Amino acid sequence: MLEAMTIGGTIFAFMSTGRLIGSSITPIVVGVLIINDMTDKVFLMLAAFSVLGLATLYMPRTPSPRAGKAPD
Repeated sequence: MLEAMTIGGTIFAFMSTGRLIGSSITPIVVGVLIINDMTDKVFLMLAAFSVLGLATLYMPRTPSPRAGKAPD
């Protein structure tokens, strides 16, 4: 039972960390682009990261080797 809970915790930690890092870096990058009069690049960057995020949703997953085993 504990192993099943740790997988969800790992995913939660990965998602939380990624969101925190992204939300701390994005304003700096967007600010630098705006200051240098590259406002069109802001929209291109945000669109590219949105497409990248959507692509990760649709990537095929391979089942883990433990998925078919009965719990001990």
